[in-house]
Amino acid sequence: MTSFAENATKYTQARAPGIHSIASHASIFSGHHVEEHKLFEHEAKLNEDRSIWSQLAREYGYSTGLFSPNVVVTKASNLANHFHYTVGPKRFTYPESGLTLQDFEEEVSTSKFIKKALNHQEPVQSLLNGIQYKLAKIGSQGLINLTVRCLLIRDLTQSLFVD
Repeated sequence: MTSFAENATKYTQARAPGIHSIASHASIFSGHHVEEHKLFEHEAKLNEDRSIWSQLAREYGYSTGLFSPNVVVTKASNLANHFHYTVGPKRFTYPESGLTLQDFEEEVSTSKFIKKALNHQEPVQSLLNGIQYKLAKIGSQGLINLTVRCLLIRDLTQSLFVD
């Protein structure tokens, strides 16, 4: 990380190139002006060959990560696809099957939910619904903190076993 920081460019004044989040991110990721990439809609798709992140991974072997609370960047567009790791909110969709917390009239403990989920006719979907609820409850910042810690632990443990 130190060698990366020594060779990195430090920006002291940044300006958003577009008025919309997707346009600004696409410009930052590609190096092109909004008029060149023409990405304005939330569902816009940026060609992965035009992204600096794909180039860094390909040419230098970098692992890249996107940590953003912006659902347009992490889910609606394909911008998250340009990274090896993405942490951020996903659009919640009501599950079509399985047990959910809405099936209980009172506050339910995690252990009680798991027991009921395992006995439900769709246990896997029920457990996934519970996990999705818990992840949404800790929020994107909590999820980002947890993911960063896990990635650091992974990198530290890998470095212990490398000759």
